[in-house]
Amino acid sequence: MSQSNISAAQMSQDQISAELRRHSKVVRLRRSLARFVRTQPMGTLGAVVCIFLLLVAGFADWIQVMDPKIIPDNSIPYQGPQFGDSWYNWGSDYLGRDVFSRVVAGAQLSLVVSFTANFWGTTLGIVWGIFQGYWGGTWFDTISQRFVEALLTIPALIMALTIMAVLGPSLQNIIFAIGLRYVGSGARTVRSSVLSVRENVYVDAAKAIGASNKRILFLHIFPQVFSIYLILLSLHVGGAILAESSLSFLGMGAGPDEATWGGLVTQGTQQALYGGIPWLAIFPGTAIALTVYGFNLFGDALRDTLDPRLRGSR
Repeated sequence: MSQSNISAAQMSQDQISAELRRHSKVVRLRRSLARFVRTQPMGTLGAVVCIFLLLVAGFADWIQVMDPKIIPDNSIPYQGPQFGDSWYNWGSDYLGRDVFSRVVAGAQLSLVVSFTANFWGTTLGIVWGIFQGYWGGTWFDTISQRFVEALLTIPALIMALTIMAVLGPSLQNIIFAIGLRYVGSGARTVRSSVLSVRENVYVDAAKAIGASNKRILFLHIFPQVFSIYLILLSLHVGGAILAESSLSFLGMGAGPDEATWGGLVTQGTQQALYGGIPWLAIFPGTAIALTVYGFNLFGDALRDTLDPRLRGSR
């Protein structure tokens, strides 16, 4: 057999091996999804709700029937829902703007703010907790623990309101104020896990062969706590949405023209109390409750699936 034929046969075998590996990964993924659906029906329901809300937020510009900030020329303020005309006719607010379009726009803005705040706060807390656990018992761990304890003693809403009062209401400051509450909780949760992970034999073996601390942290310890990171991300989304809604409800959120769920509930509550018009608060309030419920269901199921101590407990 010539050299070219041998090379072609070798390439064909490599392609077959790569295709088999890809097929094996797809099969394992399908089996994992099927097992999750079978063992976690409520978590599957939560995942469906989360996917639906993410699709609504992602395609909000196409779902809206009109611009949520523009007052139509033929608008009628405080017009009630008219589902007989169309399922998306949810009425109008005090300026005549379409309620359905503002709720859809609020999904996009509220989810972006909560996801961004949750991601930076939880990620920083995870990294900080890994460093604390790896150097547990040193001066760095002692000082860090005192700072984390001080951070956790402050009520989250009070801390967020204080930050917003000092920095002023804006989307960037909302993201910073909400994300800061997850730094301390993430650091404390991961630190306790890293304290046990660092005592494993493979960590001692890595130190014995001269592996650097950076390599040990990110190649041997971080993969062991990555599931905790995913669980915290999923569980914190609901709290972040509630925090953003609370700040907007208290007047410390985005501007009045921005369509956020908390701001819509604030406006709707005022009209419900003084004008007897409840639907302005019912629709965004239902959206908040559905979002928090869906992400909490999915987060609990993800924790039960990824945490070996809880696997099979339900």
